[in-house]
Amino acid sequence: MRNYLLCSLVLCGLMFMTSCTDSCADIVCENGAVCESGSCQCKDGYSGDDCSIESREDYLGTYFYTQIDLSCANNYNETISESSFFEVKKSNTSVNKIIIEQGNVSFEATLEENKFEGPTFTVSSTNGSVQKTPSGSFFNDKLFMTYQTVEQIAGTQVNCTEEIEAK
Repeated sequence: MRNYLLCSLVLCGLMFMTSCTDSCADIVCENGAVCESGSCQCKDGYSGDDCSIESREDYLGTYFYTQIDLSCANNYNETISESSFFEVKKSNTSVNKIIIEQGNVSFEATLEENKFEGPTFTVSSTNGSVQKTPSGSFFNDKLFMTYQTVEQIAGTQVNCTEEIEAK
């Protein structure tokens, strides 16, 4: 009886010890990620099983467009035919930043998942200058850009929205 009890305790102990293996023992997580329950928990800006992929990599490249849809608060709407492109590049300041270039305009945008926002900047126009605030998203290999604009025309402030779909 005593041997039976001793054998039972030894078997139970072995079963308990083998069932407590570390599910993260063979997992290597990169870029500051942490392994939890056998999977890497990536920091913002990284993806992949081991968090080795910069999320912004999916969005880098050239996006072409042929028109700009303009709608203004004064009920002025126009579709402008213009063939041009956006160039999206990596920023050196953060893994969550991208550089968007459009002709002679370049700005750094903050990227959160597939959406981005940039700072307000000023460009010259035939009437003086225009303040533009960019935002947009990436979806199905397309860039959707929106500029909220403010322009002084004949002493009146005109607020407009420019929308561009580029692929």
